[in-house]
Amino acid sequence: MDEWRLLEGAFTATFGLVLEDEFPRRSWRWFTTHVNTLINTDNAFSRALTPPETGEPETE
Repeated sequence: MDEWRLLEGAFTATFGLVLEDEFPRRSWRWFTTHVNTLINTDNAFSRALTPPETGEPETE
């Protein structure tokens, strides 16, 4: 995954969890549920996955 660092940061910022500590002891379902939550909320990880559409000016 190209955006792994952003995913780790989003886990910490959103959930207060260090993904490296949690991942080995959690289920795949737990992980994917949290990733889906991050994809559907505004954070650096979700913005990296859905860049602005071409032709529209970027907002800061």
